[in-house]
Amino acid sequence: MFIMPAELININSEVISGGIARFIVVLIISFVQGALIGFEREKAKVDATHDEHYKGDFPGLRTFSLIAITGGLSGVLLKGDILVPAQVASLFFLFSAIFIIILALFFALYRFFKVGFVGMTTYIVMPLTFMIGLLTGLGYVLESLSLTFIASLILSMKRISLKLTEKLSYEEYAAGLELGLVVFVIGPIIYALNPSVAGVSLWSAYLFFIIVLVVSYTSYLSYKVLGKKSLKVISVLGGLVNSEATFTAVSKFVSSTREAATYLLYVLHGLSIRGLVVIGLGSLTFLGATGATEFIKIFIPGYLLLMLTITSLQRIYKVEEKESGGEMVIKSPLEFKSALRAAVIYVAIFALTKLTMLINMPVLLNVVSFIGGLASAIATAFSLLSNYPAVTPHQIAIGSLVATLGALINKIFYAKISYCPESVKEIAKISLVLSAVLAVYIALVLLLSF
Repeated sequence: MFIMPAELININSEVISGGIARFIVVLIISFVQGALIGFEREKAKVDATHDEHYKGDFPGLRTFSLIAITGGLSGVLLKGDILVPAQVASLFFLFSAIFIIILALFFALYRFFKVGFVGMTTYIVMPLTFMIGLLTGLGYVLESLSLTFIASLILSMKRISLKLTEKLSYEEYAAGLELGLVVFVIGPIIYALNPSVAGVSLWSAYLFFIIVLVVSYTSYLSYKVLGKKSLKVISVLGGLVNSEATFTAVSKFVSSTREAATYLLYVLHGLSIRGLVVIGLGSLTFLGATGATEFIKIFIPGYLLLMLTITSLQRIYKVEEKESGGEMVIKSPLEFKSALRAAVIYVAIFALTKLTMLINMPVLLNVVSFIGGLASAIATAFSLLSNYPAVTPHQIAIGSLVATLGALINKIFYAKISYCPESVKEIAKISLVLSAVLAVYIALVLLLSF
């Protein structure tokens, strides 16, 4: 006769209450994790009904949810949150694992005999889902959630990869490999060596070089996936990489100054998004949590105000959507020349900033930032960030915004050499309005800082 150990019986109501609460939470989290994976499989089953290979039934939301719950229950038993003999917990886990493997084999064989095609992904993910639930039950919730989202992402990548395969050429794929080489092979070597020339860290310059390349390539891929839907889409995506080159290229497709103004505003939206993301993330890298907080409090509102003003102007300048009929704005997946030129500008402005700090004239620092912004606002901002702590986060934020002023003003000069030079007046009006709004914001920040 089986005798229940005394320590399993003598428990108070608080222990029972706490155990039940945790048990319910584990089951809920396990269910959500299984449902996330199952939803993707369910969606894949619906989207693939036109494919002969995928007409056979395969596990969906309910199956994966139950598998994850089974894993969660196994984890709870093994951890001892439910007071059962250790042999019972071990046997439950063993039989559950064997059952999941047999279930996966059953679905695979069923599908093979029904449509003559099996596939592997779904049946590998079934035991993985059980493991995710098991980790949750054992208390490794963050780890299991990470695994859930990674698995769901990998499963969803098939459709994306098929679309990219159709769109991308071999040269574009090779460019991605080149980018990986630059980031993951050469990058760590330079980081480890950390060389410097005349006090300028080459790692910082290389980091900026990498960021320009990554933004360039991801924008290129976005363009390839979206296709030539409109000049507006091209303008925003191109503005993420090189606002000057994009505006110049787009200008050859416009037929009026109003159209030129419209597409300039979309280019500037891309420029603003790039500034928010790249400079915002750069501040975390260079300034740390405390410095970045002080920087972001000044920088982010200024850029949001700029984007709000751009959006307001877009309500004035409206044109009919039209298909782009020319070559792609971004002609190369990796803008090595642009990235290298920006890195050189970065180093030059870095040196100028160092010199300005020796003179100890904050006004001169803003002049240098404006001149740098005429060439590259991003490079100027990164140069300022690299000079921390010699330059305070407050000064860096002001300088970055002043550099953006330079990037807005230079569009007037690019309008003169564009394919639509008659648009100079309209472009100048937009650039000056945006510059005035940003300048007022900078002035208010400076006044409030005194």
